[in-house]
Amino acid sequence: MIEFGYHILKGGNLFAADKPIRHVEDDEYGREKYVDNLAYAILTGDDSDGLVVGVEGEWGSGKTSIKNMLIERLQQMPLPSRKTHLASSSDRCNT
Repeated sequence: MIEFGYHILKGGNLFAADKPIRHVEDDEYGREKYVDNLAYAILTGDDSDGLVVGVEGEWGSGKTSIKNMLIERLQQMPLPSRKTHLASSSDRCNT
């Protein structure tokens, strides 16, 4: 037996395009606390040897939305006095 789960979106739509959200205020899945905790950990953690953060999940699970919300949150917070660069898999070098 195959079971399907679904979430009815705003406006009563059952299906939606794979379009990541850009702002925490658009989050319908309660990921704001996770994003806030991750932003805090990034800004307060020991990065003397460097720091890499990855988000892993299946297609459509919200990885890009998490990244977008995290960047938004980090831009709203005072950055510590160190070099900080935010990069994503969409940042590509053409060689």
